[in-house]
Amino acid sequence: MRVKYQGFLVFIIQNSRELGKNQMKLNFFKERLPSNADMFTVLGVVVFIVHSWSVRGFLFKLPSFMLYLSVWDILSVFSYMMAFALLEAMLVMS
Repeated sequence: MRVKYQGFLVFIIQNSRELGKNQMKLNFFKERLPSNADMFTVLGVVVFIVHSWSVRGFLFKLPSFMLYLSVWDILSVFSYMMAFALLEAMLVMS
């Protein structure tokens, strides 16, 4: 009976060793990355800077927008600018 299950036991032992190696690699990366709180703090700073710059640019162009565009067109331009700013902040963080 023991001989019959020996191959299966060797398979389990080999897989547990590989699992240990993979776990060690994962722990190596977890130790090198900053904590989630630190990453969210940096993300908040980046989003604030990028969105502030976009709002400044929008306010700079607002008088000319008011001459040629309707209110809905101005709001759509603003929403596109904010969506692009969010995309840009996400690209900076990745």
